[in-house]
Amino acid sequence: ELTNFACDGGRRVGLAPYELHSVLLSLTIATSELEFVPTDVLELSNLTYLDLRFNVLKQFPEASLTAFPFLETLVLTDNELRSMPTGTGGMTALRSLILANNLLETLPASLGKCVNLTSLDLSNNQINYLPPEAKNLTNLTQLDMEFKTLTDLQTLALVWPQWGKPPADVILQGGKVIRQFYKDLLAASGQVAGIQGALGAQSSLTLRKYNLVRLPDQLHVKGFLTHLTSLDLSANKIANISDDISRLVKLRHLNLKGCPLKRLPAALGAIENLSISADFDKIENIPM
Repeated sequence: ELTNFACDGGRRVGLAPYELHSVLLSLTIATSELEFVPTDVLELSNLTYLDLRFNVLKQFPEASLTAFPFLETLVLTDNELRSMPTGTGGMTALRSLILANNLLETLPASLGKCVNLTSLDLSNNQINYLPPEAKNLTNLTQLDMEFKTLTDLQTLALVWPQWGKPPADVILQGGKVIRQFYKDLLAASGQVAGIQGALGAQSSLTLRKYNLVRLPDQLHVKGFLTHLTSLDLSANKIANISDDISRLVKLRHLNLKGCPLKRLPAALGAIENLSISADFDKIENIPM
C-alpha cells in the first residue's frame, strides 16, 4: 500500500485515481502554485503529515479542521496566509505547526486547544501578540517568532541579537511578561537607564514564577550575568538544570524551592561556597 505521496512542482494534483483516501498517511504538495487546498486532499482523513510549502495559499480551509483528526505535522511555510481558521484548535493531534514566511498578523484563540504542540514556527510573519489561550500549550519546547513588531517591547530599546529570544514558556505568557523578563535581566546586568543603571550591575536576580521549564539561555550566554552571587528561580516548572549553571562561578545563593526537581547537576559541586535552597525531600542526589 502507498502511504506516502509527494508532488513538487506540479500544478494539478489528482488523487482520486490512486484511491488513497483510506491509506495515505503523508502528503507533500510543494512549489505547485496552489491557490487553495484541493478538495481531494480534504478527504485524506488518515493523514498524519501534510506539507503544502511554497505555494500561494491565502487561506487554510475551515473544513480541514475536522478533516484531519490524526494530523501531527502541518507545514504551510512560504505561502500568502493572512490568518488561520478560527477553529484551528480542532486539530488536537498536532505536534508541529510550521507557519513561517507568511503574512500572518494574528493567531486564533482556539490554538490553545492544540495542547500536544511541541513545535510552533511563526518566524517571518507580522504577529504582534499571541492569544492568551496560548498559555495552555504547556508541551511546547520550540517556539520561533519575530519580535520587531511587538510594540509593547520597543520601549526597552533592546537589541534582540544581544540577548537572544526569550524562552518559549515566557513568550506564551504575552508581551507584558516578556517585557518584565528582560527588565529583570537588564537591571541585573546594569544595562538600564536612569539612577538604577548608574548604580551598575546588581549582584542578585529574581526570576520567580515565570513558569520556566528550564534554565534560560540568557543566564549564561554573552557573559552579561556571570557576576551574579544570588539567583532566585523558585516557584517555576524547572525539572532539570543543565551544567551551564556552573558558568555562574560567583554564585553563592541559589533558590530552587517549588521547582519539580528530582536531581541536581553535578556541575553545581564545582561552584565554591554555594548555598542551595530546594525541596530536598524530592531530590535524589546532592552534588558535592
